[in-house]
Amino acid sequence: MLEFIDTTLAFCVALGFALGIISGLTPGLHLNNFASMLLAISPQLILLGLTPFQMASIILAASISQTFFDAIPAIFLGAPDSETALSVLPGQRLMLEGRGIEAVRLSA
Repeated sequence: MLEFIDTTLAFCVALGFALGIISGLTPGLHLNNFASMLLAISPQLILLGLTPFQMASIILAASISQTFFDAIPAIFLGAPDSETALSVLPGQRLMLEGRGIEAVRLSA
C-alpha cells in the first residue's frame, strides 16, 4: 500500500532544520531563542492549522541540526592565542595546527 508524505510535516521538519543551521552557525544564538518565539506565536500557528505535533517537530529537527552545526564556530571562531593553546578543546588544538576542516569532520 502506497502512503503519501504529509507535506505540512515535511515543511515543518525542513523549517526546523534551517533554524538549527542558523542557530548552530551564529554565535550567541541558541535554539531556546527560536523555541520561545515559536511558543509565543503558537496560538496563531494553531489557528493556521498547525498541530502541536508539527510544532514539536520543528523544535526537534532544529535541535538535531544544531548539534552538528554548532561545532563549526566553536572550532574556527574560538581560536585561542599561542599562550592558552594547551587549555583549549581538542578541535581548537587541531585548528591551530592547520587541521580545522579535519576537526569539523571528526566532530560530525
